[in-house]
Amino acid sequence: VIEALKWLVKKESTSQQFAQKIPGYKNALGVLIKLNLAIETEKLIIPNLKKIKLFTSEESAVWNMAKLEPVVMVANEKILENAKIKGRELGEFLSDYYNLGWKESSMTRTGNAIKGWALWLSKGEPR
Repeated sequence: VIEALKWLVKKESTSQQFAQKIPGYKNALGVLIKLNLAIETEKLIIPNLKKIKLFTSEESAVWNMAKLEPVVMVANEKILENAKIKGRELGEFLSDYYNLGWKESSMTRTGNAIKGWALWLSKGEPR
């Protein structure tokens, strides 16, 4: 996600079609849009430079915006309750908490991903 943000800032914008073709960047750009660090128009994805410039680096921007995501906050609380929680268990908890009805594979995949975000955030803000 951080590399995708650096790439987008350097490039200044990308077309929706081009973004789909770059391995790993489609999802990363979706995360940046969710974090309000990128803006999606009908045809383009552009960096939200107003927001990004509030931080010392792209990594700091991602860290600060991610820590404000409600699902990450809930996940972090659950991890604090049970440091040994598995990603799949976290995914099941989040699916139930938000009434999402995830299938087993989504619980595992998304639970692991969100656990990774929560653990990264728990290390403190990057410099």
